[in-house]
Amino acid sequence: MIGTERIREVVYEDSVVGLSIINQTDFGENIKSVRFTDIGLFYTHSGERLTKEVNYTLVHRELTKSSVVNGAELGVDALEFTYALTPTSVYRTLLNPTGYDIRVGSKVSFYIGRPDDKSTCKKQPQNTIKFNTVFKIKVEDGGVWHSTEMVKEQTNNYYFKPIKSESWLCEGVGYSFYRVINKIRVIIPVRFIETYDGIQILQKPIDDDEVETELEITELKYLYSRGAKRAIMYVGRIDFGENFMEDRKSYKLDIKAVRKSEEETTHWLGVAEDIHFPLKDYQISSGQNQKLKINAGTNRLNFPVTQDNTGDASDIVECSLVHDRENHFYPGFNVENAAGTELKPGNLANFENDTTYFSFFKNDFHELWLCECPEKGYKFYRVLTRQSLKEDTGIDIGEVNYWKRDQVWIEMKNDDKYEVQMKQIRYLNNTINPISKTINYDGYVVFEESRTKGVWNSGTEEMGTLGSDLRK
Repeated sequence: MIGTERIREVVYEDSVVGLSIINQTDFGENIKSVRFTDIGLFYTHSGERLTKEVNYTLVHRELTKSSVVNGAELGVDALEFTYALTPTSVYRTLLNPTGYDIRVGSKVSFYIGRPDDKSTCKKQPQNTIKFNTVFKIKVEDGGVWHSTEMVKEQTNNYYFKPIKSESWLCEGVGYSFYRVINKIRVIIPVRFIETYDGIQILQKPIDDDEVETELEITELKYLYSRGAKRAIMYVGRIDFGENFMEDRKSYKLDIKAVRKSEEETTHWLGVAEDIHFPLKDYQISSGQNQKLKINAGTNRLNFPVTQDNTGDASDIVECSLVHDRENHFYPGFNVENAAGTELKPGNLANFENDTTYFSFFKNDFHELWLCECPEKGYKFYRVLTRQSLKEDTGIDIGEVNYWKRDQVWIEMKNDDKYEVQMKQIRYLNNTINPISKTINYDGYVVFEESRTKGVWNSGTEEMGTLGSDLRK
């Protein structure tokens, strides 16, 4: 964690490690604050912190790697790439007390190959094909991070300058990919930098006194050769063939590079809104269907959901709030008796049928999000509703059956009365006619708040009104 206020004295417990003094700015004034790492143990079911000592063994997970086939005179293969990040995280490194907050690099979309695979790589002629480094400015308004803005090639000389770009076409059995090395020099001052695996950061002095520095960034990445040239994780070995001695020197780890730790990572876009469902809209351990008995009645209130799957469990979708839609979508439901016969009102298949919906429920909250998987191109609506069951529905309901993305509970009121509360999440296929059906998506969900008008900042630097200069 990074302190943003002036600190006079620090009192800390054994769980705090790596405590150090740092320079920060507060309205242009240089102040002394602290930086520290806190290690804690938490209950998985409640998220509460343990208040007692527990003996545990820390088992490091096995990291995925790729390597370069060495010549006979050099013996074993040389390690080229180590993938340490989880699918939803980036490294976050504090470099200076002032400057912009940036993100550099490409998030891995999927992996190809196996540890025993070998791909032959041939260097491509200069200017045949160019793969730029993804460079983004993180922007905020009033201390709340809303978005990242891509710096396009037409304007990059203000933010960074390219130094070198090289690429190799690598071919394995049944697949091919590009091996890309880019080197850029960052022109702007940088406070925080967020990076993916494959990014090396060097702070180089720009004067004899070595007081001021600039960033030199070297990027190594693999891009799938088909389609949108998405960044991939290659699990296997690389063989440069006849140009082995020359090409193997194209990339090496610099001992002076800024060290990055797995403990200094953060979520790459946002976090789920509930600590019990981190980055997914449901609890992993929850069953598909659950039920709650609310009284002695024999009729059941059901919330059926179709099982048409979209995406994969490892996918990540970015969701933004939708404000310009007048009608609301409501969760579909039906009511059955003990024999399984459907009673009125029938199945609410039209998610905009507010007349039927409000005859059973009192709606307390509604949000509509448009979610998109940028790597694979699919979209869907995410609908969040908070509601309570009305007492005068005309049907005696004794049980509620609900799905894994739902929460149903009973709240006691005055005079021994109670209220059945519900929080439900639905995914609707994003078509011209969204009435059609729900879908099932089990991947990660991250949220980007809608941008507001006003003055924007990146780190300690003002961005004006964030016009089109970044997004040309």
